[in-house]
Parts: sequence; structure tokens; C-alpha cells
Amino acid sequence: MQIVSDTHTQGVRGEKPHVIVYIPPGTPFECPDEIALTKIAEGRARAVTAVDIARTQHVADPVGGESDPESTEGTSDERFDELVGACLELDSADTSLFLADGRPKVEALAKVLGGAVTAEERDLAWASIQAD
Repeated sequence: MQIVSDTHTQGVRGEKPHVIVYIPPGTPFECPDEIALTKIAEGRARAVTAVDIARTQHVADPVGGESDPESTEGTSDERFDELVGACLELDSADTSLFLADGRPKVEALAKVLGGAVTAEERDLAWASIQAD
């Protein structure tokens, strides 16, 4: 069963000899059902949601560049402003730069910014633009 904990967790992987691994907060991980259900019942973890999986994939595999370990720390104000600016800079008449729902493609934003952009970053910036 896959679960997620909001605090760091140590997990055991493999057959004997076991390997203890550090699992960062918010990272989905697989564990035996009995252990998972116990952690959930104790309030130390919760079942994985589609959002958890999507967030992990976006952070682990940004488009347009290498993975940035600091990207898990959230989007800084400066980065956020750059992303909003990049969204507004795109030619709205060029449909190849946008998804069917109107959001900019991360590839288009990566090209404007000259570096990796995750879908999560794009979505935060786009939500801010839509709210204005």
C-alpha cells in the first residue's frame, strides 16, 4: 500500500540485510499493508492521493532541464514573478503554446525562462493570473 507522511520517515527496503532509507515529508512510499494501516490509524500517515503522485512526478521530472532538489521547497517570490511574467509574455494567439484548457505548456515557459519549469510552478502562476 502506498502512503504519505507529513514528517520524515525511515523505511526498510529489500531482503535481509535490510537497508534503512530516509523518506522526505510528503513523499509517497510503498510499505506492507499492515504497517500502512497502523500508521494511518495512529495519524502518522495518510493514503496516497492522485495529487501526491502528481506533485512527486512534477518535482522529480521538470521539463526543460535537470531536477532541482530545491524545487521541493516551494516557489520563491522572485521565481513566482518570473513565471507570471513568462505566462503573460506568451503570444495568446499561438495555440501551440497552450494546453486545451488554456494553461501555458511548461515547454513554452521553459523556453521563455531559459530553464526548467514544473507543471506545479506553472499551475501556481496561472491560478494567480486567472484570479486577477
